Amino acid sequence: MRLKDALKSSFSLTTLFDIQIDKMLREYQEQQQKERPSKTFHVSGLITEPENFCSRQKILSYNEPDKHKQDLTGGTRRIFWNGNIHHAKWQGLFLHAKIAEKIEVTHYSKKLHLTGTPDGIIWLWNKLYVCEIKTMRMEVFRSIKTPPKAATIQANFYMYLTGIPRAVILCDNKNDHSIKTFWIDFDPTLLYTYLSQHDEVLKYYRANKIPPKTCMSAKDKLAKKCKYCDYCFK
Repeated sequence: MRLKDALKSSFSLTTLFDIQIDKMLREYQEQQQKERPSKTFHVSGLITEPENFCSRQKILSYNEPDKHKQDLTGGTRRIFWNGNIHHAKWQGLFLHAKIAEKIEVTHYSKKLHLTGTPDGIIWLWNKLYVCEIKTMRMEVFRSIKTPPKAATIQANFYMYLTGIPRAVILCDNKNDHSIKTFWIDFDPTLLYTYLSQHDEVLKYYRANKIPPKTCMSAKDKLAKKCKYCDYCFK
């Protein structure tokens, strides 16, 4: 909302405060972006199921300036901020208890041009564990009986990058702060599909080329939910 519109509102102070909060969060998150390592592919971007995979979309996303990727709504920024707070709670506890080996330290694979930043690497029972923290709503938390798939894949990528063969997935209920933990060992077979897809992306990245279209038209299922649809079909 523009400033002059806010001043006309009967709730102008509330609206102005919302604008100010959005500005503060935008500046904070942009600063976080600047502090990250030079541009690479990130683990979270590799976890795409085959039916949704498009090498063209991956390259276009990689080439897009970071400032465009951060064009989020105020509500989305606050959701991310809340997630950061939940993570910081556990990370602060690990630091206080002196079991933290590393907290949010980025690891890089030159071979894959890939970075990953585990939430923590912690000491438990004289062994190092990758720690992946996941916060979730009550209904989701209650439903999980096995390690969440995406978190399991992500933790395995972190194990691959760090060389640590074990991980704990810490699930935190945002409503009542109860927790569930899942203890997993490194399983490279879980990464084969995603690494194969990434190999295709790297081929075009290293050749400095845009991959051919995956979709046949703008009406294709993937195209309808792709932010680059107009680029491909207009």
